[in-house]
Amino acid sequence: MPQLIDPKSYVKTLPFPAVHLLGTGEGDLVQPLDLEFRWKLKGPETGFLFSVYEMVLPPEKKGPLHIHPFSEFFYVLEGRLDVMSLDAEGALK
Repeated sequence: MPQLIDPKSYVKTLPFPAVHLLGTGEGDLVQPLDLEFRWKLKGPETGFLFSVYEMVLPPEKKGPLHIHPFSEFFYVLEGRLDVMSLDAEGALK
């Protein structure tokens, strides 16, 4: 029979700070380029592995074409989001 691990002792060994929960509309507000973001987790809180923010886009609202030196993903709860990217030759897709 496999040995069971007590989850409480396992979690204590992880080098991460305690988890905090922020609800809809909670978090630090940032308003760049006429857009609104609510930071849920910032880079320093995750050892700069990732960050999380909440953004509500009204219908037909567009963000400017831009690039990042890091990966980005979107999780759409309602509606549809069109995303553009550049291929290896620099053409817009």
